[in-house]
Amino acid sequence: MSIEFRCPSCDKLLRVADAAAGKQARCPACACQTLVPDDSTSPRISSARSLSKPLPSQFEAPRPESGTRPFDLFGHAGAEDRVPPSQSPPPPAAAVRGITLDAGRIFHQAWAIMRRQMLLCILGPIIAWFAGSIGVAMIETFFTIAAKAVGTREVYMLCQMIVSLLSFAIYILLETGLTIFFLRIARGQEADLGDIFRGVRCFGHICGSNILTQLGVSIGMLFFLVPGVIVALMLSQHKFLVIDRKLGILDSLTVSSRLTYGNKLNLLVLWAAASLIYLAGALACFVGLLVALPLVHLMMTVAYLTLSGQPFGESRGKT
Repeated sequence: MSIEFRCPSCDKLLRVADAAAGKQARCPACACQTLVPDDSTSPRISSARSLSKPLPSQFEAPRPESGTRPFDLFGHAGAEDRVPPSQSPPPPAAAVRGITLDAGRIFHQAWAIMRRQMLLCILGPIIAWFAGSIGVAMIETFFTIAAKAVGTREVYMLCQMIVSLLSFAIYILLETGLTIFFLRIARGQEADLGDIFRGVRCFGHICGSNILTQLGVSIGMLFFLVPGVIVALMLSQHKFLVIDRKLGILDSLTVSSRLTYGNKLNLLVLWAAASLIYLAGALACFVGLLVALPLVHLMMTVAYLTLSGQPFGESRGKT
């Protein structure tokens, strides 16, 4: 048995196990936290208490039509995924997950996931690094030759600017691909190294949200550092939301601030732990970075899945 109810903020149809009645749950579409109603036959929440402010109207989603699959609070089936009316989607296998981050627990969960696919996790960042290095080297060589052929200072400066922009684009593409890659690994899905090069589809939104995030952090840093750190923590999930939920630039920033509400200090502790892992990897003659890089990627991915109330690892299984 399962309980179906609508998110009081975005009106998304959600489904949880009947054992979750009366517990807190977070809508994965808009990050609104609500209480699961006791009445499993109610098609819409009328008495559930919203624990966050309503989202702007642009976040409201239309009700699913008859014969469509409602959004599973613990999966990724959207209302647009058609299913025959006679078939009922299976109830979720997991109970409602808490939303408080624990850096130690996330480390152990990420490490457990990585151990199952150690070689694949290590190869991913290596291939991304080689691909990025080769791409940037080719771009620099081409524009250096072009600048020398013209021989003017203005052309040289223009070429350097183009090289910087293209290098940034390559970094964003590969970082997006790595996020896709580790999202699949963290969920226990079949991942392959080709995922690293599949970041083109959301390149524009990633660039936009990344630029706005950096701008907000830079402005915050002007006010004695602390506001900049707070902004960085608040908007830290924008990349995952663009990739995983296909949100727009401003939407991803808004939902990220909702997801991280009440967990900024926990995220800061997680970032500090990640920095220590990087340092330990560098001290081990940089060979340790082969393990540190994928481990930190998985830690951040598990943190996002935890904040958004999604299962990961063996709880989801292979696809």
